[in-house]
Amino acid sequence: MKMLLHIIGVLLVAAAVLAQEQEEVGIKDVPMASLSIRVVAKETREPIPEAKVQVFGGQVGTTDPDGIALMDNLPTGRCRVVVSKEDFATAYQYVNLEPDKEASLEVALGPEGKIIGIVTNEYGEILRDATCSIYTKEGRLDREPLDENGIFTIDGLSIAESYTLQIYQAEYCTKTLTDVKIPEETRLLTLEIALDTGGYVKGKVTDMRGRPVEGAHVTASGSRSTADTDAEGVYVLDKLPLQKTWLRVTAPKCAPDRRQITPARDGTTVNFRLSPGSRLAGRVMGEEGKPLDQVAVRVYASSFGYVGEMVTGEDGRFAFDSLPDETVILYCRTPEYSDPRTRVKPGQKDMVVTLYRSGHILGKVVDEAGKPVTEFRVFLGLDRTQKGDRRPSYPSRFPYRTGLPVFAADGAFRIEGVTVGAPYRITVSARDYATATESRVMGIPLEKDDVVTIVADKGRTFSGKVVDAASQKPVAGAEVILSVQRPGRHSSSRYKRSHVSSNLPAGSLSCSSRDDGTFRLDNVSPRGYYVIVTHPDYADLSAGYVRFSPSSKNVKSKNQTYVDIPPATERGIKGALLRLSKGATISGICYGEDGKPASGARVVLSGVRYVTTNGDGTYRFDKILPGRYYLSFYEMTPRSSKSARTYRSRYVTAEADEEITVDFRPQEGLTLTGRVVGNKKLRRSLRIRVQELSDARASVSTATDSKGRFSVKGLNPGRYLVSALRYKNRRYQTISKKTVAVSEEKTPAVILRLK
Repeated sequence: MKMLLHIIGVLLVAAAVLAQEQEEVGIKDVPMASLSIRVVAKETREPIPEAKVQVFGGQVGTTDPDGIALMDNLPTGRCRVVVSKEDFATAYQYVNLEPDKEASLEVALGPEGKIIGIVTNEYGEILRDATCSIYTKEGRLDREPLDENGIFTIDGLSIAESYTLQIYQAEYCTKTLTDVKIPEETRLLTLEIALDTGGYVKGKVTDMRGRPVEGAHVTASGSRSTADTDAEGVYVLDKLPLQKTWLRVTAPKCAPDRRQITPARDGTTVNFRLSPGSRLAGRVMGEEGKPLDQVAVRVYASSFGYVGEMVTGEDGRFAFDSLPDETVILYCRTPEYSDPRTRVKPGQKDMVVTLYRSGHILGKVVDEAGKPVTEFRVFLGLDRTQKGDRRPSYPSRFPYRTGLPVFAADGAFRIEGVTVGAPYRITVSARDYATATESRVMGIPLEKDDVVTIVADKGRTFSGKVVDAASQKPVAGAEVILSVQRPGRHSSSRYKRSHVSSNLPAGSLSCSSRDDGTFRLDNVSPRGYYVIVTHPDYADLSAGYVRFSPSSKNVKSKNQTYVDIPPATERGIKGALLRLSKGATISGICYGEDGKPASGARVVLSGVRYVTTNGDGTYRFDKILPGRYYLSFYEMTPRSSKSARTYRSRYVTAEADEEITVDFRPQEGLTLTGRVVGNKKLRRSLRIRVQELSDARASVSTATDSKGRFSVKGLNPGRYLVSALRYKNRRYQTISKKTVAVSEEKTPAVILRLK
């Protein structure tokens, strides 16, 4: 017996030693990385000792007297680094760690700011069980509980950044404070926050036959309150903020629905009548032609957002039966394949989504002398595909807005999760260098190591002066922007000039004019830019498209009176003169077809700016650059009657410091009817424009129904040009037109034929 026990003990010891050796071998086989962090003060650039450095997924370290912390055995990939020190603002940065390499990172800590707040209810009673979450643009930083006195304290904040606070308590409405900034003088912000119980919404959910829908899920935007309908289809949502919110209803085999309402404290009744949902079924296949299982398929609709999600089985099949009758977007996510985005119309029973293998892009950034650039950011874009190219897809978790930060001694970078064999556009932004762009960079398999070399040069210079157009005096504080993309349409009510430069696409540049009105932008890439000038007291100036290549001619600006830009030379463009005007004002009242003020309608200014009418139907555009514009009035209708949406347009000429009134009224007149024939697929997406052939240049636009029919009311006797328009390449194209005469004796039916 003793011999047997001895043998068993020896075997157990040998097994433990073997397991330990195998575990050590496994640890050695895992690729690890190293990180060298230098922490300095932002104002004095002096090193900060004893600063706490934490790498998520790795370890925690402390800086030495020279402000340096060396950290080994870190996980590879993109890691979040948090650096904190008493009396300094906590810094959050990301670093890309590569296997068996040491990355370097310098973190500058600014002065610390604090937020102290107290939370009460509407009667002044302290709420001790509430919590306060703080967010930045990148996500949530922390969640602080309240102490026994109902007070929360958040320290380690930056005085140069704005935050969002969200206060939650189970029995009250969640309150959100946006754009919270800490005063630079005191570095302390005190808040008194009162929560209330808000209002509630009740109602009934039925189908098209009036039968109650049990188990329908009802949610409200901006609130954590949710509810499911009972056997009678009744729901109740409470603790809702007393402001405009969207109610969203989903139910099995029913199309989702939503409605914008304003909850009342004494209750609001909102009933829903759901239509049958559209079905979409198909399979997810790999590029090898085999079905893929365990693929997460998500569905998004433009009018409802997230609709549903499911995971494919062994046959790769998926099916959704609760989709709206509109084009939806499918996202298919699986680790070994890239994430494609597919736009599809519901109703298909056996569609096939093909996924391509996930690869990577290896690159290296050097200067003109061939020396590596050690600190830069990488932006990824989808390049235009040619015949035979695979459709590119964005990799998941890639920081599109801020770009991928890289700190590498050899200037190397790596982007994972791209589509193998698909073309991409790589943009590199580095301090003291012009932005460099490399087109048609192909995604390669993981087993390959082909490196793309990107050369960054010093670039060119763009300098000049900003003056007042009327007095010719210099304008200080004007923001001069070189944008790589054409400025898009923006809302005049939500547009904030202080956010212009922060929302610029990769490769754009901006600066502010000095006290003498002069400005200077260095490190400009030798390419073309859209020049924009903004100032809080002046109208925005679009100076046109400017090329910085000496052999190219610049495109003349439409606002040539206010722009004087000389041709580019080898060193750039110098002596540009940009004139700003106080601008004009256009306002008025919009009336609907019923003759009442149209609340919630949209008025568009030359396709660039738009406003939404108030409750009394009024609208207003301020600080408009003098010139000729056309105003379009859209009377918005529910999405279910999208084809009935119409708009009217008027031309107007604005002078400097002039206030113009333009009202939109329904006209009692003749009705013109017609029909578009031919090409059934094309005519569903057309708009019909009826334009009066006179000096007034007034026009009315409407959409066709499913059979191509249209009708326009409120016309005066005269000759009109009826055009069928298709929206393509960011502009309307005329594909069929016809001139007709309209009179009280005869109003002909118009037939537009499509090829």
